[in-house]
Amino acid sequence: GRGGVVALELQGTPLAEFRFPARGALLVGSEELGLSPEALGLADAGRVSIPMAGAKRSLNVAVACGIVLQAWAASLGGR
Repeated sequence: GRGGVVALELQGTPLAEFRFPARGALLVGSEELGLSPEALGLADAGRVSIPMAGAKRSLNVAVACGIVLQAWAASLGGR
């Protein structure tokens, strides 16, 4: 099956448009610095972001991770 590494990053594909792999890993970075260039280079399945409105436009990294993992699980459709 289609697998790969996904990076959670500010400049990624919006969550609603992102095509998650059937299996893989999610890379999340620190809230302040994000992911290193080396880690981003591992993201062979792409970069995903969570679009937000407002001035601050940031989420706690654990909350953001939960949102993305829930969307990934939903995209699998119970597989």
